[in-house]
Amino acid sequence: MPDPSVPYTDLPSTDLTVDVVYEGGPTTGFDHDPIHRIVGTSNRGGFRRRVHCGATVLAVLYANRSRPEWPDTIDAFRGTALYHGDNNRPGRDLHDTTPKGNAFLRDVFREAAGGRQGRERVPLSTLSEN
Repeated sequence: MPDPSVPYTDLPSTDLTVDVVYEGGPTTGFDHDPIHRIVGTSNRGGFRRRVHCGATVLAVLYANRSRPEWPDTIDAFRGTALYHGDNNRPGRDLHDTTPKGNAFLRDVFREAAGGRQGRERVPLSTLSEN
C-alpha cells in the first residue's frame, strides 16, 4: 500500500503525520515548498524558523539528498540527525553562512546549557527530510 499523501491545496489545514507525503505546489520554487505552508516557517535554508515577537518559536531542520558528497541523514528511530548544512567550502568560518543556520544552532545549544531559563527559550523543533 503506498504512503498517503496530502495535496498542496490542503496543506494549511493538515497536521504533520509520520509517513505522509506532503505535496509541493505547481512549481519547484521555494514558495511552493510544503513545509512552510503546514507549520508557518520560513521557506529557505536548512533551519526553517517561525518567529514571533523577534524570537524563534519553532524550528524545522530541512534536509535533502542533493549533495551525495555531504549526505544528510535522519534516524527517526533514534531521534538523531546528521546534518552538514550549507557551509561546505574549505576555509570558511563555521558560522559564516547567509541563512545563519549554524549561528542559530550555536545559540540554541548556548541557551540549552543555560539552566532552566535558557531551556525555556529554546524553540520547539522537528525534522523534515526531502
